[in-house]
Amino acid sequence: MVKESGQKNFINPNYPLTKERAFSIVWQLKQSVAAVLGFILGVIPLRSYLGFLLYILAQFAVVELYVIVYKVPDYVLDLREIIFEASIASCGCFVLWWVVTYSVVHF
Repeated sequence: MVKESGQKNFINPNYPLTKERAFSIVWQLKQSVAAVLGFILGVIPLRSYLGFLLYILAQFAVVELYVIVYKVPDYVLDLREIIFEASIASCGCFVLWWVVTYSVVHF
């Protein structure tokens, strides 16, 4: 018997959703969006609070998209848990990518 890969089930909305799986998906999505957005804003010479505002908007958009696509029931995760899950870690990832990319490209 061949065991099914966890990665294959990660993107399948029909696979049963548990709290651990939901947290894992939220963490991976937020980290990915933070890294990509930090890289893009670093290449574009964007400075100041506007970058952080764009980061916050992108994180809320990811959360809303996740809730809509996966139809996350309240008994698995409520919206507050989804919003605050991995927020500090993804913010650190965003700032790291933003600063390093900005420094490499523009100095």
